Amino acid sequence: MFKGYSKLYFIPMSKIIVFISCLLLSCFFPSITAFAQSFMLDEKGKIIQINTISLGRKLNLGKGFPGYPFIDSNRGLLLTYFETGEAIAKFEPKKNMTLTLLSGTYALDNNRIVISFYGDLGVWNFKTNKFTLYNRKGSGQSGYGIQISGVHPDETLIISCDPSNSTRQGLFLHDLQKGTTTRLFNDYEVMSPRFSPDGTRYAFYGRLNRNKKDGKNYMIIQSLSSEDRYAYEFNKDDHGVDLSWSPTGHYLAGVGPSGFAKHSLYIWNNTGKLIACIPLNFFPNTGWPPLWSQDEKSVLFLYMDDFTKKDYKILRQEFKLSAYGL
Repeated sequence: MFKGYSKLYFIPMSKIIVFISCLLLSCFFPSITAFAQSFMLDEKGKIIQINTISLGRKLNLGKGFPGYPFIDSNRGLLLTYFETGEAIAKFEPKKNMTLTLLSGTYALDNNRIVISFYGDLGVWNFKTNKFTLYNRKGSGQSGYGIQISGVHPDETLIISCDPSNSTRQGLFLHDLQKGTTTRLFNDYEVMSPRFSPDGTRYAFYGRLNRNKKDGKNYMIIQSLSSEDRYAYEFNKDDHGVDLSWSPTGHYLAGVGPSGFAKHSLYIWNNTGKLIACIPLNFFPNTGWPPLWSQDEKSVLFLYMDDFTKKDYKILRQEFKLSAYGL
């Protein structure tokens, strides 16, 4: 009757009950299908919330089963105004696109959003609805974890962490016009690589490989046209998490742990000189970078009041920089 099988295998009733229970629970308590991925400011200073949305569900029989019986089969983006919830634009990958799940975003400028699909990378202009896909240029792995690649303003260069996830060290410069990839900063674990708005340089957080060096943490700025390099060394055990350039590229804002269970806002000029280190009275969310005003006179943070709660609120706090000479 069961030709080709030497034994019959039976599924224990307990596992069947767990499976059915998960299916029923998923109907009454569906997974969250939209959440804030990041934020940006438009030309008028209005806050835009970049939401990840589910575009379909499928049964999960992987390692997450049975705790998560259903997972997203595809994801898109929905942009809304933070204050009103008004929808601005929606991104849905085309059916002929072979992509892994959308995993992260950040604003390239007032019109474009960089979208990471783990292995691949895309740039979406939500004003024109133009989407450009860059295969195998997406999130790479470093000692800090998975990092979203940095895109040059004219989209000719991309900087990423190790795309093969083998070494978890170094910065990889992809020249899309020449079709070349150059590995730089071989001894560094890299985080938050970002090009300046004028495209003349890039910045990132770097930690020297603890197996070979001293394990110190830096914010590094590298010129594209020369060997000029600037580095700010963090205090012991401090490091950066998110990094963002000001609109003109004259300054950078960063955030990261500063002491035990504390975080600080760092402001540097474009030669790596520290202008301000401002203690924060809240816990910033990774992936929600500080937002610069158009006049570069203030930096805005959005954060969760209590990320351990399902009904958390997103709060905001603005820092005026006039006291620091900006």
